[in-house]
Amino acid sequence: MFNRQSYINITSLFVIISVNGLFFYKYAVIYTGTPLIFTFFYIIITVLIAYLIVKYTGKNILQDRKILITLSYILTGTVLFFILAFPRFGDIGRLPAIEDWLNRYLTGFFPYNSPHTPSSYPVIFFLAYPFHLLGNAGVLPVFGLGIFFFLIFKQADSGRGISVKLVLLVLSVTTWFEIVTRSELLFNMMLVAGVIFICERLLNPQKLNSLFYALAILTGIVLATRSVAAYMFFIYFLYRFRMNIGNLLIFGLIAVFVFASFIIPFYLWDPESFMRNGPFAVQSYLSNLPIWFMVIILIGALYAGWAVSDLQEIYFAGGILLFTAAVVSFLFRVSELGFSESLINDGYDISYFIFCIPLLLLALKDYRTDRYLGKITS
Repeated sequence: MFNRQSYINITSLFVIISVNGLFFYKYAVIYTGTPLIFTFFYIIITVLIAYLIVKYTGKNILQDRKILITLSYILTGTVLFFILAFPRFGDIGRLPAIEDWLNRYLTGFFPYNSPHTPSSYPVIFFLAYPFHLLGNAGVLPVFGLGIFFFLIFKQADSGRGISVKLVLLVLSVTTWFEIVTRSELLFNMMLVAGVIFICERLLNPQKLNSLFYALAILTGIVLATRSVAAYMFFIYFLYRFRMNIGNLLIFGLIAVFVFASFIIPFYLWDPESFMRNGPFAVQSYLSNLPIWFMVIILIGALYAGWAVSDLQEIYFAGGILLFTAAVVSFLFRVSELGFSESLINDGYDISYFIFCIPLLLLALKDYRTDRYLGKITS
């Protein structure tokens, strides 16, 4: 699974461990006196566990699909209990941003004038609204985990491949960061992956039927959650419609129209505040990326859309593009503020690295390789 020809798995594992090592180091600096030593042992233990799972395939309970499904139910239930029973930890402002946005919206105030600088598009807040009414909008990570588990059991993979994904998910600092801070980033990316999965199963690029239009509308709704969704959809739908560009334009126009229908009312509500404090302004500031680099990422997505051949490669390409964007953004901030100020003192929001993790976990797969042909799919 991690031999020299398995470049998707090896690269994905490297990025997953690197991002989690960065998170681990940040909080090890805060809570321990020897952050480098603790981070080193965390990386070694993670690699060792992944190696043991692959090495002893068929010799442990983590190869039994029924047991893996049961473990996923137990983990989801445990996380739900934790979120309901214990308060949010730390001062990460993603849940307060959602709650303040909804409170302002429901009382007739322009919601993007929040001091918590909400960066999401409106649909994320609307999806959190029912749980806000119930008194806990912080349960979104549970649904993110639920979608993730659904996807890994639905895609063709061996028990070994599934167990590697599950164990790496549990060992990832980013997973527990999402849970304890009640962040919605994992949930957001799983919505995107879920739409891609549904379209892969149900969408016929050749037929302009009711299902075609319904999936275009669904895509537009999820597009109105956060900008990163656009990159993943750009890759996937170029791949899906590569033999029918005309229908791609129709599908894309419907999705963009639905997206705009969520955005334009907020612009009309208060144009000045929207341009100053709205999601476009906040995401542009927080990303810290110049226009020329955004164009490069878009070109990379365009190339990936024509080059990929299956869902594994789509998740991999999307994950690598988002990781690259986060790395470059982080380096720009480091050049301005220095490494310690950017990482330890929150000069840069490293939670943007989280976007790539669930995609690269989904890209891990127990596939066969050939010395000359590379990946061999069944």
